[in-house]
Amino acid sequence: MLSKIRSPLNADWGAWKFELLALVGSACSFLVMVVVLAVYNGRSMFDSKNVTLNAIISVLSVAMKASLTFAVAELIGQWKWILFHQNARPLMDFDRIDTASRGPLGSLHVIFRMRGSNWPLRLGALLILLTVGLDPFSQQLLQLEERIQYTQTHLDLYDTPTAYTARAKTYTDGNIMAANTTPSTADPDKNVTTATMQLDLPMQAAILNGLAHTADEIRQWAPVQCPTTICNWNQFQSLGVCHRCHDLSSDLKRVNNFGKVFGMVNDGDGERYAEKDGLAYVLPNGHFLMNLKGCKMRCTYDSPTIGIAIPKTFYMSSFGTGDPAKSNRMQEINTLIWSMSMIYFDAKRIDYTEFTWPDMPLRAKECALYYCIKTIESKVDDNVIHEKTTQEKDAVRDPDSWGIMLDTLDYAPESIPPENTSATLEFNEYYSRVRRNDLVLQFIDNASKPTYSIADYSVWGVSQYIRDLLSTDITGGANLTAAIADLLPDGAVGYNGAASYSESTPAPVEYVWNVDKPDIAGTFSAVATSMTNRLRTSSSDYAVEGVYGRTGTPEKFYKTQWGWIALHGLVLFGGALFWCVTVRGSARPLESSIPVWKNSSLATIRASTAADVLRGAETVAEMEKKARGQCVDFGSNHTQAPR
Repeated sequence: MLSKIRSPLNADWGAWKFELLALVGSACSFLVMVVVLAVYNGRSMFDSKNVTLNAIISVLSVAMKASLTFAVAELIGQWKWILFHQNARPLMDFDRIDTASRGPLGSLHVIFRMRGSNWPLRLGALLILLTVGLDPFSQQLLQLEERIQYTQTHLDLYDTPTAYTARAKTYTDGNIMAANTTPSTADPDKNVTTATMQLDLPMQAAILNGLAHTADEIRQWAPVQCPTTICNWNQFQSLGVCHRCHDLSSDLKRVNNFGKVFGMVNDGDGERYAEKDGLAYVLPNGHFLMNLKGCKMRCTYDSPTIGIAIPKTFYMSSFGTGDPAKSNRMQEINTLIWSMSMIYFDAKRIDYTEFTWPDMPLRAKECALYYCIKTIESKVDDNVIHEKTTQEKDAVRDPDSWGIMLDTLDYAPESIPPENTSATLEFNEYYSRVRRNDLVLQFIDNASKPTYSIADYSVWGVSQYIRDLLSTDITGGANLTAAIADLLPDGAVGYNGAASYSESTPAPVEYVWNVDKPDIAGTFSAVATSMTNRLRTSSSDYAVEGVYGRTGTPEKFYKTQWGWIALHGLVLFGGALFWCVTVRGSARPLESSIPVWKNSSLATIRASTAADVLRGAETVAEMEKKARGQCVDFGSNHTQAPR
């Protein structure tokens, strides 16, 4: 019995050669497609004017689909003969199977309308349906993504575009000039010459820009050149200006009996108000903000009863200095440019009618500008400059720098700085006449790193300019100083800037703080950034050094979306499985072997001995009606009514 049964190995292979070749061709197209996708994944866009890589993938996908569809269609056609040789079936099933081999609609009929558990046939019908999705899936296989390709640039010798920025090594702009010369009272043989500084105009503009603009705006003015709108640089270090801020609100203390001092400041009359009418909030260094008790944001004749004059209500007072010893929290900064403490109404909580002095919400803050070494990360993205700066904490002031250059015997005694001021960078009309060595910042623990320096006249020029810009003599008169000394400890600094409802003194203080601009730290950040930009654009010889980065050019790259190829692999595997099942299903005992007729029309005519059941039917509908009512067995060549 076993010798009379064909196994797939003994099947008529010649009858299946075209289907097998089609499956092999489909597999080859699939493998070539996988290789192409793998090779070009991550590569730059295929550079050809005549053909695109997507077109190649589409051709391979179509070739795979065509070969696979041919093979599956022929295999489905064979199942007409397999099923009808197994047992009697409704003749309509023959038509459904034949239609399924021709397209998706017939495949749907086979899947949902044929009776019996003919899973191989349903597998073939499902494969026909799945091949419909191969084309849209193949279009998703290859995507384009944009990446930036960077090219390192160098010193421009041949007019090639470069990514350029600069770092500052020294700052020597400005000048020192004699202001007045008078005979010395301590040494008749010498004259006392006071000094004044001439700060370079670009640095003046940088300071003013920092006060008038935000830090984000200032960053867009960094000394950067990027010809491609996309550039980046390695980290680099530069001489710069840093800022630091401390919240001093918890340090405020109430001090009474400021009525006399208030009157002296408000209108020069210390007798107008009783001492008990005034109250001040005071910081540890003696900086204070005072007002009359009972005054609201704007004083009136009735709040309190104050006579014929309407006093000011001070919203803010400030004290600025270049001497760390006079600050509250900046004593350890030995490269200090300017420290400024401010006591001010809390604009977020203030109500113009509800609060009265001294029960108004107050804040106090101290910010400082100082020379430092910055590490800068710079890049340009879509023509927008992004710079991230951090202070190098290891870079400190060289203790041997900033020393007096000449013997002090060459100067009048009035020009020789006291011992306790030798370390400060603050400008003084008398002491700044004595020339000093450059201020030097260095990495003490790493001698291989470069040093950075600032000339004495540049240091004093910045100090004098900021002092004259942001401070004025408000509480410095002899009588006023004495009145303050009666209320506060020795050395109280008072204040040298103020803001009221109608004005600020001096006027630029308004740009550091006002009710609508309460972010003092943001202002100092902007000024520090602007001054650093200026240091990096100095025109002095050897003051700056070019830093060359990379220009970026957008390029398109292929990215293979491997998930979309799963359908191709699935239908190819299903086609191979369907071929194996069909070949095995056609292998029957030799005396009742199933002919491999597949979709042959001649085979259909050959099997038409059962066509008598359709005699008398003139239309397709009539034939379908008769076919539903008869069963046909091609093996026994007889008909019978369906069960």
